[in-house]
Amino acid sequence: MTRSTFLSFTTVKSMAKVVRVPLSINEHIQHVKLRNPNPGYICLTDEIDEDAAIQFERHFRVLEHSPCEFIMIYIHSTGGCVYSALRIVDIMKSSEKRCVTVCSGCAMSAAALIFSQGELRFMSEIGTIMVHDASMGFESEGRLNDVEVEATELRRLTEQGYEMMSLNIGKKKNFFEKRMGKANVDAYISCEEAHKINLCTHIGIPQMKTKVEVSIELSCNGIPLSDLKGTRKSKKRKKSI
Repeated sequence: MTRSTFLSFTTVKSMAKVVRVPLSINEHIQHVKLRNPNPGYICLTDEIDEDAAIQFERHFRVLEHSPCEFIMIYIHSTGGCVYSALRIVDIMKSSEKRCVTVCSGCAMSAAALIFSQGELRFMSEIGTIMVHDASMGFESEGRLNDVEVEATELRRLTEQGYEMMSLNIGKKKNFFEKRMGKANVDAYISCEEAHKINLCTHIGIPQMKTKVEVSIELSCNGIPLSDLKGTRKSKKRKKSI
């Protein structure tokens, strides 16, 4: 009796595996553009003089050609030349951009005038605004006629400044003139009081937040796959006997 040898074969069924490979977006991330561009900003943190007005206009014109909607003007200044302040206000008013002023410390004298001209006006809780009549330094050897001319100009500048401030915060044009009276003293205005009379429209300092979103779209010849129509196999109906 011969011993027969049997060869047994084991059938191994390989399991199909689905490998998910993440799409590479590194090459496309370079082309991401801001949908809502961040606002541009300018800081006035020194004396308001001719050089400050020139620097302000230089930065402002650059921001005017940027896609930003708002131009933020951060102010911390004890004031300066009223003519330079009026120049800055002219630049703000002539722009189609929305100018937002922020008092993050103090806005005094000429700086208070600039602050009051923002479409939106933010002020920190510990901020201070100071308003007073226009003033100039006189030379001791000045003649009477010169003094009278200077006094007339000071009166004009004071009335003009108060009127601009009053109208832009929604008050009657003589609001600040009546408020100051004839005492000709410095009037300090706290954040709470400024908000009460609408000199500042919002309490607090604006914060900037950045949000990035990436979307992936499959397309062929520029047409999204979701817009392409294909043919679907119709299911055969079973015949009933």
